[in-house]
Amino acid sequence: MPVACLALAALLVVLGIRLVRRLRARRLSREFRTRFGMEPGRGIHLTRRRAKSQGSSYVLAFPRWARANRDGSHDDRSNDRGTHHGTCQLDLDSYTLTCTDPIMMAGLVSDLRRRGAVIEPCALERLKAERMGRTRTRRGALDSLEDICRAYADEPAGFERLCADLLRSQGHTCEVTPASNDGGYDIVCRRGDVLDMLVECKCFSQGTVVGRPLVQKLVGADQGPDGALAPHLLFMTTSRYSSQAQAYAAETGVSLIDGGQLLRMLEEQGLLGGAETEEAAAGTAADGWQLTRDDLMRHYPPDWFVGQDRP
Repeated sequence: MPVACLALAALLVVLGIRLVRRLRARRLSREFRTRFGMEPGRGIHLTRRRAKSQGSSYVLAFPRWARANRDGSHDDRSNDRGTHHGTCQLDLDSYTLTCTDPIMMAGLVSDLRRRGAVIEPCALERLKAERMGRTRTRRGALDSLEDICRAYADEPAGFERLCADLLRSQGHTCEVTPASNDGGYDIVCRRGDVLDMLVECKCFSQGTVVGRPLVQKLVGADQGPDGALAPHLLFMTTSRYSSQAQAYAAETGVSLIDGGQLLRMLEEQGLLGGAETEEAAAGTAADGWQLTRDDLMRHYPPDWFVGQDRP
């Protein structure tokens, strides 16, 4: 048989295989849509599940720089901008869905759950549920600034989350920065997708005074994680400010919240002691463990979206 005929035959075989796979994929997609009332979406690879079990499992894998610093940011000493992407996977009924984008996978899971699909929590959701349980227990015992300082003396990140919850209760969209962040702020607030405010939080004992240098550090860090300048800066503490710090804040437009103001605001928003109703606590426990965009963003390298559009 001539070489040309062999090449043509091989090409036809390859095209035939591709056609069969495409038809199978379309049939499986229609089946999935009939079962769950939605398409998996672009970027999601849908296959028939091999395991016999009909339960569900959900795994997220976050990207990382090929050359990274200890905090996960890109190592600028290297020109290698390569990345490593893990595989996010959802096993649901007789289907397996995979992709390399954890935000996309989390969105798919959220949509499926709203449509009645029973999907077991992933590892991050279980950790979040445990943390929420500890937070509710801890906050239920807080009635004074002394209680707050004792509760968060060894866990400043917990105090930052408390401040972020306070700001959210006032209508802000907030995310707490990773613990490894040394940019001079702890919370990023946005209005839509636009940077609105940077917040620094300090849980200090009543005898400690916040001086001008700490406020200066916040002023020097008025650039957000995406490179934009923050229109507003806010400092929150459980203690008080020196006269020099107050004067400097007035000059530079930094808003200050001291311990007395913080306690009143927390009480007004029902975030301390027995002020939270049982109904609110039950609603939080029901589905609050599901991952938000802010939860997911914390697991990306801190400079991952610099120069890019945020998801």
